[in-house]
Amino acid sequence: MKRYIFLSYLFFISCQAEKTPEGIPQKVDALMRQMTWEEKVGQLHQAYVERPTDSIMGLIKAGKMGSMLNGRTTFYTLKDRNEMQRIAVEESRLGIPLLFAHDVVHGFKTSFPINLAQACSWNPDLVQQVAVVAGKEARSQGVDWAFAPMMDVSRDPRWGRVSECYGEDPLLNALMGSAVVKGYQGDELSEKSALMACMKHFVGYSAPDGGRDYQSTDFSKTSLFNTYLPPFKSAVEAGAFSAMSSFNEIDGTPVTASKNLIADILKEQWQFDGVVVSDWDAVVQLMDHGVADTKSTAGKRALLAGVDVEMKSDSYFSALEKGLTEEQQSAIDEACRRVLTAKFKLGLFDNPYASQDPSVEKLNRKLAKKIAQQSIVLLKNDQVLPLTESKKNIALMGPFADTQKVLGYWKSIGKSADAVSLSKALSMEKGLNISPKISPQTDLIIYCAGEQEEEFGEANSKYDCRLSAEQRAEIQALSEGDIPVVLVVFNGRPLVLTEEEKQVEGIVLAWHLGLESGHAIADVLTGRYNPSGRLPITFPKSTGQIPIYYNHKPSGRPQSNNYKGELGQPLYPFGFGLSYGHTEISEPIFSKDTFQKSDTLTFEVKVKNNSDLTVKETVQVYFHDPVAWQSQPVKRLLTFKQIDLEGRDEQVVKFEVPVQALGYYDSQGKYILEEGAIHIFSGKDAQVKSFTPINISSS
Repeated sequence: MKRYIFLSYLFFISCQAEKTPEGIPQKVDALMRQMTWEEKVGQLHQAYVERPTDSIMGLIKAGKMGSMLNGRTTFYTLKDRNEMQRIAVEESRLGIPLLFAHDVVHGFKTSFPINLAQACSWNPDLVQQVAVVAGKEARSQGVDWAFAPMMDVSRDPRWGRVSECYGEDPLLNALMGSAVVKGYQGDELSEKSALMACMKHFVGYSAPDGGRDYQSTDFSKTSLFNTYLPPFKSAVEAGAFSAMSSFNEIDGTPVTASKNLIADILKEQWQFDGVVVSDWDAVVQLMDHGVADTKSTAGKRALLAGVDVEMKSDSYFSALEKGLTEEQQSAIDEACRRVLTAKFKLGLFDNPYASQDPSVEKLNRKLAKKIAQQSIVLLKNDQVLPLTESKKNIALMGPFADTQKVLGYWKSIGKSADAVSLSKALSMEKGLNISPKISPQTDLIIYCAGEQEEEFGEANSKYDCRLSAEQRAEIQALSEGDIPVVLVVFNGRPLVLTEEEKQVEGIVLAWHLGLESGHAIADVLTGRYNPSGRLPITFPKSTGQIPIYYNHKPSGRPQSNNYKGELGQPLYPFGFGLSYGHTEISEPIFSKDTFQKSDTLTFEVKVKNNSDLTVKETVQVYFHDPVAWQSQPVKRLLTFKQIDLEGRDEQVVKFEVPVQALGYYDSQGKYILEEGAIHIFSGKDAQVKSFTPINISSS
């Protein structure tokens, strides 16, 4: 009877609250007045649950669990998910629904290209479409909360999780990650297909010492404000309703214990009103960092820093057992309020159970193929591609020629058996004779090299970013013959391909492209799809060059910016990518040369297609501030546009960018736009030399 009266009361206040804009806050306040401290902390506990057991059901019934997650490549059946939810809703004292979380990184059931590959598309709209499909599939299976997108700017190929990032540039990361946020969450979180996005890893996780995962980070405040924080701010502006605190420490304080970063910058300055969840065991690992001596102390530090949900470990319960100060109680209340708000926004109080969506029962191969095509980058082509009648006898060789294991490290519930291998795709091509061996009739060798799925991703750092010794030896041996060689690279990070670049006639960067990998690569090799991918990250000539990135600072002696030998420049720069056509891009053309700080930059760039082929060109615009109070990068990406050009066509591409985008953050996080000269570049990659000068004036 007591439970019936309470639920009736909750229904009454819910109906009343819906009549005002403050509906959800009123519902949350009414619920929290009924909660014990243990139940509040229960909402802050995220448990790792492989499958429902009696003990798990007991914890749910007792209100000691607010959310749960399980494995990297599995998720609960609908039956198990809904049964655990039933216990929470129908048998716990207050009937608060659970949040079910999962790492939906680059697909759920339909496996799309890894994130770094998707960034090669330079197509945020397409990336958003991919996120919409992944979100619908995940929500249909009962996932409420996706631990993605990764907003980390990464400049170190040694780091295994570079595969989950969108490259080395803050703007490109911001645009791609924000597209995922919008794709997952839609217009309203309460929509049936909406999935709560989680921007991670806040912040600096992608710059560990030596590229070794989980290690400390050491960079300046200006790097923090200009490089690592901007993508997260963009995700907040896009509506991301959760964030994940990272493992690393910055300036002596682990991020998960940093009040300055989480409470002050993220929540107060940026007005982020969503949920902050720790990374896996990051709260209890404050003891490993040496900033807490007990679980209780670790929990209290994380709470006061602004971490609302503790993933896996139970330090918050330990803190509760040891007693809480008034400030710590207030932190628990605030965290609980945020968690409950998320559950109301997701509509879980009204619709706690998941059901299969018929629209996502089938794999979305059409979209998987489209994004895979645009993710492929042509790095070299000495007139051996596309395949023609004179090159129809193909020896398809190498360890990745017939593999279906191209889903990447975070494959979710995607199945490798559903993927199309390159061997299968090429065998379906009319007019081609495909053989795994070289014969006297062989016209071309296609050698498929790369990294296995378990060679990159979390805890998979490398000190040598070359292909394996066995693959390198095979490529060298093949290159010494008379038959031209095309290298297709199935990679998860930027690889050192310096020797291979000299040895082979063509290089196709294919990454791990997901379900439609084989068909997409075959489309590029045959010329049905003119390659359009552009690198979102620099490819080094040597592992010893790392970190190397285009937007570095100038030095006092730029003429000495080299190693012994010729290793000062990268093998392939940021933004690089070839096609089967050839285009020319003009310098930017402005209607005036002086702009006020409140103005909008308006300019044009002329693009000409000098080939008979249709070309998808990415017009990249960079800028440089040659004289500023603080030393500025030699180039920064300002904007870009992608256009389709018919053969022999010309287009005038128009740009509008706020003058305010030309500023920078100082070491205190203050945004500054100075008067003076600015150089504006337009071209095909970050190594464009010529520019148009403009001036910024305050009047």
